[in-house]
Amino acid sequence: MKYISYFLNLNKNQKNIVLSKDKNIVVIAGAGSGKTKILIYRIIWLINKKKINPNSIMIVTFSNKAVNEIKYRIKNILSDKYNNIIIGTFHSILYRMLKIHYKEAGLKNNFQIIDDNYQLRIIKNIIKSLKLKNKLNIEKILKYINISKNKGIRINENYKNLYEENFIFKKIYILYQSECNKLNIIDFSEILIRTYELLNKNINILNLYKKKITNILIDEFQDTNEIQYLIIKLLLHNNDINIMIVGDSDQLIYEWRGAKIENL
Repeated sequence: MKYISYFLNLNKNQKNIVLSKDKNIVVIAGAGSGKTKILIYRIIWLINKKKINPNSIMIVTFSNKAVNEIKYRIKNILSDKYNNIIIGTFHSILYRMLKIHYKEAGLKNNFQIIDDNYQLRIIKNIIKSLKLKNKLNIEKILKYINISKNKGIRINENYKNLYEENFIFKKIYILYQSECNKLNIIDFSEILIRTYELLNKNINILNLYKKKITNILIDEFQDTNEIQYLIIKLLLHNNDINIMIVGDSDQLIYEWRGAKIENL
């Protein structure tokens, strides 16, 4: 079979990882060491040798370019089998989840995703409505809102601590989220925190995915932020899911988006 000859491209250490019987695998290696190749070969081994249902495998990475590369390389070996694998970025996979469970997530079925420019427009209008005289850096406010969400932080609308240094940022965050809810729109960070809340508050939905997914493979794990880490923990808690994470502590890219090297 084609996939057997494909494994001849692995060195001894790579082969040991790919064929490992361990339930949980962490691969930490530097640039150019073949981390993504190991992940791809692991998937091929799971499907062709272990006879794992492709529909139960979830592969997560951090860019559309990486997703397309992994898809291409897997398809080259598995042909049409790869079509059933759940593969994408955190955002794309969780967006699909929200589309399915929009009611439970507190959304309408036609909700839209907004970009940074749209977010800034909403923030500008809020500042104008509050008649704030002091000049506020809207880019900093945007970053504050996104980072807060990536850390899983919500601000209660009854928040009234006027003496806290960043009170106004919190106030704008509350009004911003209220406006988004009213317009049935979500930003990219909201995809993450909304999905976490969906799974955390709806045990039946969480169990649905725990039952469906048997193997999770995550590339570039060093770039996970707090809320992404919490979502993975939810799926793994008291479950028999196998997980393989691949990363390099020297290749942290998304620190500005809340990525925590401690997760790795």
